[in-house]
Amino acid sequence: MERGEELMELNREAFDRNTEAFERMMAAFDRFDGRMDETDRRMEETDRRMEESDQRMKESDQRMKESDRRIEESDRRIEAFDRRMGESRGEKDDLKTFIREMNLRSEKVIGDLLRRGDEFMAEERKRTDEIVAELRDGRDERRAQTAALLAVVDRLPPPPAQAA
Repeated sequence: MERGEELMELNREAFDRNTEAFERMMAAFDRFDGRMDETDRRMEETDRRMEESDQRMKESDQRMKESDRRIEESDRRIEAFDRRMGESRGEKDDLKTFIREMNLRSEKVIGDLLRRGDEFMAEERKRTDEIVAELRDGRDERRAQTAALLAVVDRLPPPPAQAA
């Protein structure tokens, strides 16, 4: 009878160890789920930022098109003015000076637009690089957590055989 009690005690201890291991594993799964929720939240935030960035790019493109249209309209007006002024030989030098100044102004406006566009693109590139780095960090962390969890599961002892 003593041997039976000893075996029962060993079974109880093994059961308690397995219960503790199961509880640790469940806690690890809960932490993993929490981290996955955080990763999902970050992904949603990244998507939102990308949508905002796309919208800003569209707005910038629209402003550039409007600027191009205005410049073309200005060029047409200058050409029409040039034709009218060409008829008046005495004022031709003034017209040339005016046209040069208008061209310089147009070039300055275009240069400013291009510079602002380059600044905007650099900022968006930086933001995109930050987002990609966050995604990579999250991916690497998730992989490391999964590997650690699988290593813990692999170390668990096999379940005791049931007596028939």
